[in-house]
Amino acid sequence: MHILKNLLEENDNLSHYRNALLQLNRDLECLEQPDKLALCGLDPSRLLRPDRLQDNIKAHLVNILKGGVVYSNKVVMMSSVHSKGRVIRSLSHGLESTLAIHKEKFLIAPYGLDDTIWDPSKDIFLPEKYSVDNIKGKAICKVALRQHLGLSGHSSTVVVSGA
Repeated sequence: MHILKNLLEENDNLSHYRNALLQLNRDLECLEQPDKLALCGLDPSRLLRPDRLQDNIKAHLVNILKGGVVYSNKVVMMSSVHSKGRVIRSLSHGLESTLAIHKEKFLIAPYGLDDTIWDPSKDIFLPEKYSVDNIKGKAICKVALRQHLGLSGHSSTVVVSGA
């Protein structure tokens, strides 16, 4: 969390943004049938459009990752390449045009989370430690992260990260 905290402090604080997408795995393909959106209370007919969730290559499918980019206020990409342009050009899954349109939303964060150093069961920067065997501290960390980013503490505000 301290790497992300430093990145946010070096750039602009996210406290005035409602949604941020942290994208760690660029190889993740997030394609679904549009009718599955209805299971979440979303209207597939409104979202299966090129400017929304419609996949840029497989137009009969929705791309959940594309939706995250389109509807987030900021997108944090993990990359060993530090140029936005190079990151956008290197992405697969046909999202290049969507990423180019939304390039001002992007922050690039370096890879390099060394699990011998960054381990939530040992991390001195976390308000409460947690592990796979004891996840109680994770909820405390989530509340602290929401407060630090200026996000609402309400359960309807979602904090999403992918691995």
